[in-house]
Amino acid sequence: MPKDQTVGDEQLIALGRDYLELLQQVKDKLRVAASAQELYQLISLAPMSWSVAKVARELKVGERLVKNTRGAMEEQGILPIPKKNFAGNKMPDEHVKRVKEFAMPGA
Repeated sequence: MPKDQTVGDEQLIALGRDYLELLQQVKDKLRVAASAQELYQLISLAPMSWSVAKVARELKVGERLVKNTRGAMEEQGILPIPKKNFAGNKMPDEHVKRVKEFAMPGA
C-alpha cells in the first residue's frame, strides 16, 4: 500500500473523530441552551443529509423545532436567528382600558 494512501486514511480517521467530537459538543450545549436563538443555531449545525426525524432523535429535540430551524436556514443560512414571536408582549395600556370598559361596564 502506498504511503500517501495511508496518510489519507489517517486523515479520514482524524476527520471522523473530529466530526464525532463536534456533534457531541453540540449535543452537550443543547442541553444547557438558554434561548430559542441558541437552539436554532445549534440545530442548524446538524448534517443536512440527516432527516428531520434523525436530527430530532439525535439531538433530543422536537421535530417541529427542527422543521422551523430548517425553514429559517432557507432564508438565513447556517446559524439562523428565529423570528420574534409576539406572544407574551404587553398590550398597550389604552387597549387594556378599553377591554376593561367593555367587559366590566361601570367598574
